[in-house]
Amino acid sequence: SRKHARVRRVVNEQDLEQLIARYGFKTVYLDDLHFLDQVAALRDAEAVMGPHGAGMTHMLFAQPGAHIFEFFAPTYINPAFLGIITLLHQRYHQLTSHFDLPYPYRLTQEDLSQPGKDRNMTVDLAVLEVVLNGI
Repeated sequence: SRKHARVRRVVNEQDLEQLIARYGFKTVYLDDLHFLDQVAALRDAEAVMGPHGAGMTHMLFAQPGAHIFEFFAPTYINPAFLGIITLLHQRYHQLTSHFDLPYPYRLTQEDLSQPGKDRNMTVDLAVLEVVLNGI
């Protein structure tokens, strides 16, 4: 969870947590844990899920075969971890999310100059559920 973060939060996190709980997921607040407890939690994880960013490096501690779900803003898709995930024999799921923009959805020049950087996002739960049903 990035609930306590200033940026790149999942706007519909409560709905996301309800959906993934039906599939046996447990939400973990890594910022509440000591580093060794973070490693232990991820070592036993069958899946790691979150917005793109440095926090996703925690997938390094997940076991081979673990599912890695990475959420991206629609204008900033950077599969930087794909090589590492491949070496670790993990299963990668890249999901493009929606920006948290007011209607009508108009990107400003500033939005275009810093695409997706530090934006809150809304996870498309319908798409995520299709992926979850397929694994």
